[in-house]
This record gives sequence, C-alpha cells and structure tokens, in this order.
Amino acid sequence: MAVPHFSVSLITRGSGRSAVLSAAYRHCAKMEYQREARTIDYTRKTGLLHEEFVIPDNAPEWLQSMITDRSVSDAAEAFWN
Repeated sequence: MAVPHFSVSLITRGSGRSAVLSAAYRHCAKMEYQREARTIDYTRKTGLLHEEFVIPDNAPEWLQSMITDRSVSDAAEAFWN
C-alpha cells in the first residue's frame, strides 16, 4: 500500500536559497533567475516521476494569463520569478 507524504520547507534568500533555484531542482529543468540575471540548469538531474503546477479555479486573471499555454516548468519559472 502506498503511503502519502507531504512536507513543507521555507525557502529564504537570507540563507542563500531562492524559489526559482528550488523550482528548477524539483522540475529537473533549466530556468532563468531574473533577480540575479543567471541561468540555473538541473536538466541532467534524473528521477522526476511527475510534475504539476496547480492553481485554484478562482485564481486571479493575471495569474491565469501568466501560465496559460506554458509547460509545467515554464509556468513555475514565470510564477517564481
């Protein structure tokens, strides 16, 4: 039987981390980190089984338009930047 697991971790810039870096790692993707004008590349990381970027049905229009017609990792990149 599968045992669901959920964990939350805070990502703070004060500790040298970023939401974009964490998203790139979790999506095994290449993302542009606009704040520092650099590219983060985790495309060589393996083990990604599933990815989603979910927003509520009543999300604001600006958010819906931001992620429309984007891949999951592109939507995450746009959101976290």
